[in-house]
Amino acid sequence: MPVVLLAAKSQTSDVDCVKTDHVSLGRLLAEKIIEAGHERIAAIVQFPEDVAWVGPMEGYRQAHEAAGLEADLSLIRHKSRAFYPDLINDLFKAKPTALFAITTSDHAIILSTLHAMGCQVPRDLSYVGWAQSYTAALFPYPTITCLDDVYPAMARTALHRLFDRIEDPLMPAENVIVPVGIRKGETLQQRKDQ
Repeated sequence: MPVVLLAAKSQTSDVDCVKTDHVSLGRLLAEKIIEAGHERIAAIVQFPEDVAWVGPMEGYRQAHEAAGLEADLSLIRHKSRAFYPDLINDLFKAKPTALFAITTSDHAIILSTLHAMGCQVPRDLSYVGWAQSYTAALFPYPTITCLDDVYPAMARTALHRLFDRIEDPLMPAENVIVPVGIRKGETLQQRKDQ
């Protein structure tokens, strides 16, 4: 029976795996916010161990380096067991002009927290996210710059791979990296002299 794994953590040589390159996706998003003129970009990641140059945050670091900027780990916070108003208040002490959030479900909460704190996106703070959550789409906030939804893209690729394997069962197993695009939202163009 043909098998395709989605987003497998470990490498395998005998089963097809469909995954995304989180480093390149993190870099892609960070490049968009840097292109909009931002140099102090705060980030919210999922877990304490994500406050490091790994996965999407390694892409964030690479985008800074390519632009001649220095990425700063002190601008990164994890959401694990955090109350968003406290977390965002803490981030604001560093005076960022943009926020990069690696989460697929919390954008509505983050946007409504910013709004409740009197901060408007993108007037006061530009915001990019890992994906646009369905709940965020229901709120009267601007569309954020985000990745295309990676899961449908991975599912489509996995099905195509299964069909190929049914036609050719002896085809060698492969790690298939799914390309993902950017959905452009509103980002504030920062003046260099500010």
